[in-house]
Order: sequence, then C-alpha cells, then structure tokens
Amino acid sequence: MDLESLIGTKSRIGLLRKLCEEKNSDFTISELAKEVGIDKSLVSRIISDLEKRNVITIKERGNLKLCQINRANGTYKLLNEIFSTEKKMTKGRLSW
Repeated sequence: MDLESLIGTKSRIGLLRKLCEEKNSDFTISELAKEVGIDKSLVSRIISDLEKRNVITIKERGNLKLCQINRANGTYKLLNEIFSTEKKMTKGRLSW
C-alpha cells in the first residue's frame, strides 16, 4: 500500500486525522461528514476504500455503520506518527 494512494486528498487526510485522533471512538458516516466538513457520499466512498485496505473497521448496528481506525493495522502507527508530528509542528492550531 503506497502512502499517496492512502491519503492523497485533503478529504482523506481529514477523515484519517479525525479517526486517528479519536482512535477509541466509533463514527457514523453522517458524523464523520459533519466533523470533517465534507459530503456524506464522499465520506462513504472513502470509508469503503479504507475498509478494503483494512485501515478501518466497520461495525454494523441495525442500519448504522460505525467506523473506527484499525489500531491493529501497521498503517495506524504510521498515520498516528504523522498526525502527532503535524500537531507538534503547528502547535495544535489545526483547522478542518
């Protein structure tokens, strides 16, 4: 898996950042769309791709799909390190 295809767009970066920062939380597609400020259909497409890559896990509760970063995947460690470094460099002044 190459890094460019994994995070290649601002939308993907925003979703991955949110999921890494709140690694113990589950999110619906709607919640992620609202939190990151992008369209639900785009979130759905990105989430589908990330699930295929095993970067996130999906739990189904009724009609809801709950997404969470897959901390067991080695990609999580890399992403977490990138986002932690980014936060230190910008001193926490990130905007979505």
